[in-house]
Amino acid sequence: MQKGQEIGHKICALGTNFKRMKVTWKVLFKLDEMNALISELNQLEGKKLIWALRLAMLSLIQHKFLEEPCEGVRLPVASCLSHIRRLTTPRAPYNDDVMGSVFKLIVDTFQDLDNNVGPTFGKKVDILEVIDITRTYEVMVDLECDG
Repeated sequence: MQKGQEIGHKICALGTNFKRMKVTWKVLFKLDEMNALISELNQLEGKKLIWALRLAMLSLIQHKFLEEPCEGVRLPVASCLSHIRRLTTPRAPYNDDVMGSVFKLIVDTFQDLDNNVGPTFGKKVDILEVIDITRTYEVMVDLECDG
């Protein structure tokens, strides 16, 4: 099996698990695993694996993830969603209402960005880089996402 297909099957399995998992410490490990897998993909691979990304895309926009108050959950979800945006560019992966919620989550993760010694700083910088590469900020302005 090719590397991309293998990653696709892992993403698909994780997406299936997220649909029924409650937000607990176990979810944190699975979110980090999902983020590592998605961030490995380039855009061409992402387009070929859209079948696997669909479950992840649907699972990650559940209310329990978008509205979770714990930064430990919100940050990896935001990171996964930013990489999904990267993989699906130039198309938006969700409708405008959902994209507004996704962008709100992403903007909210930048609180405390001035703390550059914390363990979350690298992931926040990664999200910023993805936003820059994909010019997501233009879509955010169009949707009037001002945090």
